[in-house]
Amino acid sequence: MVKKSLLLIVFFVIVSCSNYVFYSKSIPDSIKSNYSFCYNSKGNRIDSIINLKGYYAIQDIRDRYGLNDCKVHIYDTLYINLMFYADGTFVANFHDGNIERVKNNKKSIDSYFKELITDSIECDIFHNSSYWGLYRFFHDTIKVQYINHPSKMGLWHAGEKWYGIIDRNTIVEINTKPIDTKEEIDFFYKYYYDKTKTDTAKFVPLSVVPSSDCWLKKEKWFWCNEEDWEHYMDSIGIER
Repeated sequence: MVKKSLLLIVFFVIVSCSNYVFYSKSIPDSIKSNYSFCYNSKGNRIDSIINLKGYYAIQDIRDRYGLNDCKVHIYDTLYINLMFYADGTFVANFHDGNIERVKNNKKSIDSYFKELITDSIECDIFHNSSYWGLYRFFHDTIKVQYINHPSKMGLWHAGEKWYGIIDRNTIVEINTKPIDTKEEIDFFYKYYYDKTKTDTAKFVPLSVVPSSDCWLKKEKWFWCNEEDWEHYMDSIGIER
């Protein structure tokens, strides 16, 4: 039991205290070549169209019937969270990491972010995990492109989603597709794509929002202008 506990402690220390030690460094060329957006830090002026001082939550209700031989209808409610920054950065799939609140069914993104901005380890995890990327605004539609950041044993994934704007506090997912290899794209459309499904995301205000200084901003290929990337790296004190 002691040995198992020590192994768990070592694992979480590695995950928590490293930027690129635990996470995979090499982004597949197939993702880079299919990722069509680039970061310029100027933003998209989308705050006049939708609220940005918070995040958007999609309620996903799932029925356990038929799962692991379950013979009754048991419904679980999950929330998929996404957030748009004024500088054009996008993040999704973040959640409250406080174990006590999760256990007591009192999850709060606002409380989590308040704790995160004063905790360097939690802040590091936030900026190096989740699904980070960029968004662009086209008339009444927001298009996002995101990339996960897997561990060295994990798999890379990148995708594109389109959200139709209903009002300042409501957006609805109207299209989704992977932007990985052709094989993964074909697999997605064959087994996962459901063109009849639409997910509505509702705005949730926040009292504090962590910075958008995610791991992708350290990647030169992610920027529109190489000089801007150099200035950014200098500003955060990382050798180029």
